[in-house]
Amino acid sequence: MNFRQRVAWIFTLLYLTMSCFLIYYIFDVNEHFKKLALDHVYQYHTDHKGTARPDVGVKDTQFTFLQSLKNHITDIPLSLWFVVIFIIYSASVLYVVGLY
Repeated sequence: MNFRQRVAWIFTLLYLTMSCFLIYYIFDVNEHFKKLALDHVYQYHTDHKGTARPDVGVKDTQFTFLQSLKNHITDIPLSLWFVVIFIIYSASVLYVVGLY
């Protein structure tokens, strides 16, 4: 294995590790984010009695798909984020190694 390949693998592993830490921080560690996410669910997805509203998603203005995706991307559980990212990373590693 060449020096360039070793350095590339080190940087790849460093990138994967840092991105996992960032995702963990955003979705699990940051207490301020947790409070904002719970306030968002309480304000927009319940009728303030704890039951789900039947008109969830109906707003006065029309949202585009990207705006809606941006507003609700944090509603996805952390475990699902890990599964999706693991599939993408494992596919890219298998492609680089040549097994895929």
